[in-house]
Amino acid sequence: MDEVRRALTQANTHVSRVEQFSASRSLEPEWSPESEELTPTMKLKRRVIHSKYQPQIDAMYANPPGGHSVDPAREVAETAAG
Repeated sequence: MDEVRRALTQANTHVSRVEQFSASRSLEPEWSPESEELTPTMKLKRRVIHSKYQPQIDAMYANPPGGHSVDPAREVAETAAG
């Protein structure tokens, strides 16, 4: 998860604040066209993902959020300021 966090933190430096990742969650198994989350051309099947992973999605947007914080230091600062 540390490698993913580093990559997301780096990506956040290239986008505006409202576009930044704030939390992430790893899901198993890896998605493929055979696992029903992707089409044969590797596009997301949003309805399938939404229905299959609704609890995990809701947890990421809960207060306090679930999942893994991309920038734990920023999250602590925002909590203290808020």
